[in-house]
Amino acid sequence: MKILAIALLLTNLGLVAWQYQTHVRTLAQASVEHEPLPTDAAPLKLISELPALPELRVARNTAAPPAVTADVKSDVIAADLCIDVGPFGDAPARDAVRDWLHDYVAATYMRVETVRKRQFFWVYLEPSSDSAAQKNLAELHDRGIQDTLLIRRGDMKNSISLGFFRSQDSVNRRLAELNEKGYKPVVVPRFETSDLYWLSARLAEQYLEAPEVPANLLGSSAKQKTIACEAMTTDGHDHVTPSIEAQATKPMVEGLTD
Repeated sequence: MKILAIALLLTNLGLVAWQYQTHVRTLAQASVEHEPLPTDAAPLKLISELPALPELRVARNTAAPPAVTADVKSDVIAADLCIDVGPFGDAPARDAVRDWLHDYVAATYMRVETVRKRQFFWVYLEPSSDSAAQKNLAELHDRGIQDTLLIRRGDMKNSISLGFFRSQDSVNRRLAELNEKGYKPVVVPRFETSDLYWLSARLAEQYLEAPEVPANLLGSSAKQKTIACEAMTTDGHDHVTPSIEAQATKPMVEGLTD
């Protein structure tokens, strides 16, 4: 009886082992059932096997530039007469002019331009270690230098802001005060930016002259002028080319202003 029990146990173990191996072979076969690599594919290599490290690639900004918003009336014949209106401080003001021009035009084009609005000068002490920055900040206060700000995060972490100033004279006074007490700060320009909104339009053929946009719609900043219609197209496509190149600037660090 004991021998029979042992035989049954061994038989069951053998059956389990055979089923497991069959399952493993099935999974292995499924994992390799894919399109084979090309015969000319380069073999994989470890970094340690390379004669030199590969060049570091920086991810590029692949986002498409903002498209100009166009409204072309397919049932209206266009004249060779175009106007440009702007700049407006916000989109609703521009859109009000677009709506007013609706019956006069064969096509309208709207764009946004980011421009430099105002320049500041930032005075600061260069970044250092955490302990050195705290020490410098305490020393500045001990020497009677106020209006300071320790930058605690970002690329300029542990730099000490000594103020934002709108004029060169204000910068010079601040530098004189700091130099007298043994400090040699850095001065860099910073800019505020603003978005300006523009509207270009191609008149319908029945209009020999451009209508005058009412002054109350133009506001205090927008102007109307006639432009060559070719200036509104590139590569033969209806597309407005911005007249002011967008200015890319770093964000201003929150600090003190003059």
